[in-house]
Amino acid sequence: MSNDNLVEKPILSHINNENIKTVEKLSAKNQSLDDPDFFIDSKNKSIKEERKKLKQELEQIKAQTKISEIIHTYEHRDYLFNTFKEAKQRIMIVSPWIKGYAVDQEFIGILEATLNRKIQVYIFYGIKSSSQQNDLKTIKKLEELSTQYKNLRFEKVKNTHRKILVCDNKFGIVTSFNFLSFRADPNLTYRDELGVIIRDSATVEDLFNSGINLTQDEV
Repeated sequence: MSNDNLVEKPILSHINNENIKTVEKLSAKNQSLDDPDFFIDSKNKSIKEERKKLKQELEQIKAQTKISEIIHTYEHRDYLFNTFKEAKQRIMIVSPWIKGYAVDQEFIGILEATLNRKIQVYIFYGIKSSSQQNDLKTIKKLEELSTQYKNLRFEKVKNTHRKILVCDNKFGIVTSFNFLSFRADPNLTYRDELGVIIRDSATVEDLFNSGINLTQDEV
């Protein structure tokens, strides 16, 4: 996976694959210190010192990169649906393609429930020169919902390969995961996808505004 698939430029240009791997590695090490088997062969004092050192390193790299957490393939859809349930003001989803496989009855149902709670929802899609085909029936359904609910802004943009999810000003996810065309069914062939969660409110706001700016150029 290239940086271009994951990192929003220039908003998150300070995040690169090396930083992501460092956060993931330090997080894994930190968690391993809580493993009961680790305590069997280690002295408590050395464990506390190691945990303190790792925690400091982890907090430092998180502060520098704005990365709060790293999520993998099967976690994305859970974050998406929890965002629908927990958002208080706004949700933004940006994804290149739309497929009925992902925007299924479960997705539509929870989207409508969210819209009925008067949450403002922005859904943007559209990429130029793609071999993939969008699901026109699903697009029509979303268009109908945007007519029925004034708090749903559904638009095709000129050309984007971004995959982002924004929840209020609480967090934003920048990822390789296509929220509107991929469901990550564990019963099917595994596909590795990686995302970073940003909880810095100023960066989340910048991420949201960058999504809005995609609609400035007419198709």
